[in-house]
Amino acid sequence: MSRMMSPAMGDGDINDIHQKMSRKIAQLTKVVYNLNTKCEDQDSKIRYLIEKHHAEVKHLKQLKSGPSSMEVEKAIHERVSASERAWLHEKQVLQSTVKNLKVSQSELEAQNEHLIVQKNSFEERLKIEKDEWAKERSKLVENSKRPKGLDQNTLKKIQELETQLRDEKDQLNSKISSLRLERNDLQSDYAKKFSKQESENASAIENLKALHARELQAVRISEEKELGKSESAMKNAAKLEKQVEIQEKEILRLSRELQCMKVATGEGKKQRSDLQNVLDEMIAERERLLAEMESVAAKKKNIEGLLERKNMDLAKSKEDIASKQHRLEENLARMAEMETECVTLRAETNALTLALQKAEMKAGNAVNSKKDFSDVAAKNTDSSLIVELNENALVHAVMTGLSYL
Repeated sequence: MSRMMSPAMGDGDINDIHQKMSRKIAQLTKVVYNLNTKCEDQDSKIRYLIEKHHAEVKHLKQLKSGPSSMEVEKAIHERVSASERAWLHEKQVLQSTVKNLKVSQSELEAQNEHLIVQKNSFEERLKIEKDEWAKERSKLVENSKRPKGLDQNTLKKIQELETQLRDEKDQLNSKISSLRLERNDLQSDYAKKFSKQESENASAIENLKALHARELQAVRISEEKELGKSESAMKNAAKLEKQVEIQEKEILRLSRELQCMKVATGEGKKQRSDLQNVLDEMIAERERLLAEMESVAAKKKNIEGLLERKNMDLAKSKEDIASKQHRLEENLARMAEMETECVTLRAETNALTLALQKAEMKAGNAVNSKKDFSDVAAKNTDSSLIVELNENALVHAVMTGLSYL
């Protein structure tokens, strides 16, 4: 396609392009800021839930520091199993969400690749047209050096080029309209998918909050019931320890009295035998009390081990949630990058539209000036075409800069 004579691109046009680019960059920055703010809000919610969970676990450890029965251990095991099932369900929900995000990402990547192919096609076509323009320029320069009898051929060639320019302009306008519609559809689909994903994330967080609150409430109610039993067992253990201490003191006292009786007299074998029997009974009672205390300590140790395992399971679940949140943030970042590429494509489309408008102005100027085409115009054709070459080179440089942005 040939380029007609027209005024060179001024500083005002370049400033206008820079202003449009600045507005697009500001809009993109605002979108990225909003996405980062939403991600930070979700991170704050998750950190709050984790801290609250740690506080509740600490409270449960304090409640379970005393001895308990096998029923308490069984109830705790059942609650841990229920909690694990709930976490597995939430894990499946999050996995489904991640899968949907991957599908959406694949679709957006395919659409982005399609737009990149179209962009490359435009650039290739522009390169071909530039080569054709250079050939036409060479021909016009040669014709301008020939005698005046060839001016009619030159005018005819110009008319043919004008017709070709109008046809290609109509085709490009149609293609630009199609790209605009496709761009609007992509923006609408992206907005819907983003809104849907945001709603699903908020719903998942609320479900986690509700599940956590229900579990803590159930554990708190059960522990409050068992706390009375634990306190009673602790009181019994303290009472047993006190009895053991009293009996040990009594044993020492009787031993001292027995020693005194042995020193004082060699008689009283029957009394010594009775005292020895009492001493044996008290020793047996002491051993029985010590055995009960060891049994209570073993139960307490079992409960502490169960609590430790539960805490480890909860910590593992927390790591899984943090990993899923990290993958979700990566997906959101990739979606933001795709939005940036869409903005770049829109800027390139605007640049193509501006180039077409310039070409149309050139065609109009050529039609108005063809009636006055004379020897002077033939002599100045070379210099005008050189100015036109510089102008189109500037347009191509601006478009190349936009594609890099």
